[in-house]
Amino acid sequence: MTGYPEIAEYARARGIEAVENDRPELGISESIRLGLNRMKDCGAVLFTVCDQPWLTGETFLRLVRAYAASDTELACMGQGSSLLGNPCVFGRRYYEELLSLTGDVGGKRVIMQHQKDVMIVQASDEELKDIDFKPVQPAIDC
Repeated sequence: MTGYPEIAEYARARGIEAVENDRPELGISESIRLGLNRMKDCGAVLFTVCDQPWLTGETFLRLVRAYAASDTELACMGQGSSLLGNPCVFGRRYYEELLSLTGDVGGKRVIMQHQKDVMIVQASDEELKDIDFKPVQPAIDC
């Protein structure tokens, strides 16, 4: 999913189907809706972001393999039992809830409504860092 034609073309050149979001002002829910509508026939979908540069391929595969080997329909990366993050896997059972999201609300809302059903695959704190997020710096009095 991208709002940038250059990224879509880069993906297509590598055999990856890119879904272009020409209405990003509708928020994260629009990206979820567009992607999920392309994948409705699948038994599960995995959503991830591209701004977690420290997430390793090994950790990513641990999530996919753990989900495939379980009978759960909801899984995500996390640290402990309270810090949940991307990527996340949603089974078909959750598609309607994902499609009903609106605005700048993502799949975390669905996860939080079904916390008892979530399988959390552990990742390091570093791997869960999102580089778009900048921590608030305390003011310094000079």
